[in-house]
Amino acid sequence: MPLFQFYWKDFKQVLTQSFNQNISKWNVEKVIDMRSMFAGAEKFNQDLSVWKVEKVIEYIDFFWNLGVTDIKKMPKFNN
Repeated sequence: MPLFQFYWKDFKQVLTQSFNQNISKWNVEKVIDMRSMFAGAEKFNQDLSVWKVEKVIEYIDFFWNLGVTDIKKMPKFNN
């Protein structure tokens, strides 16, 4: 059972600059908009490679000013 199940579809700019928690267990498979989700989250450096993001259609600026430097930790967007 996933730790979190998201029923909303808009995930824009939800994290703050100092956020750096493990959110890999979040179930985001219904999310379609992750635009600017990590905008300015400079300290975030967690692994999100297990996220199922097949339904995400908008992720512009998802990586903007993000602390993650290893691309292997990022979700695999389809488009």
